[in-house]
Amino acid sequence: MLLVALIFLILLTLLALSSSGTSLLQEKMVGAVRNQQLAEFGAQSALREAEARLWMASQTKDPLIRNCTGTGAISGSGGVTVLQACRAFNRLNPDPAFETFKTAAKLDLDSGPVTNNSFVYTGKDLTDSALGNARLAEQPRYIIEFLGTVAPGGNPTEYKDKSKVGNQEVRMFRITARSVGANKNASRVVQSTFGALGHD
Repeated sequence: MLLVALIFLILLTLLALSSSGTSLLQEKMVGAVRNQQLAEFGAQSALREAEARLWMASQTKDPLIRNCTGTGAISGSGGVTVLQACRAFNRLNPDPAFETFKTAAKLDLDSGPVTNNSFVYTGKDLTDSALGNARLAEQPRYIIEFLGTVAPGGNPTEYKDKSKVGNQEVRMFRITARSVGANKNASRVVQSTFGALGHD
C-alpha cells in the first residue's frame, strides 16, 4: 500500500513539474509578445510625429519642406540648428547611415551615428520611469527621405491655396521610424510615404 502511495506521489510531482514548466514558458512568450508590442507602439508614435511635422511644415513654409536636399544643411526655426535627418533619396548612391538605420537587425538608438542622423521622438518621454513596466529602453527615432515632387494639376480645392488652380507642388517623403521595447532585444521598424504641399 505504501509503495502504491509513493508511486502516485511521484506521478503527481512529475505532473506538477511539467505544468510549472509549461506555465513559465507561456509567461516568457507573453512577455516577449508584449515587448514587441511596446516597440511597435513606439515606432508608430514616431511615424505619426514625423507625418505631423511634415504637414505643419507645409502649412508654415518651414525650411524642412523646401530644403531637404541631401546635404543635411537644413536650418531650424531659429536659423542655427542643422537637421541632419532629412536627405534626398538617391537610388544609385543610397546614404549609408540611412541604410543602416533602415536595415540593421539591431541598432543602438542612443549611439552617436544614429543620434546625429535621425530625429528623436519628442511627443512624450517614453523612457520615463513613471510609465512603470510600459516604459521603453530608448526613445524612438526617425529619418525622413525626400523622394521628389509631383504636380497633380486640375483644381485642387482641398489644398491650402484654393484660389490657385493646378500645378500646386506636392513634395513626397519616405519616413522610417524605429523603436525598441522595454529592452533592446525587441525592435520595430515602420515606414510610410507622405505627401506635403510645397510653397513658392
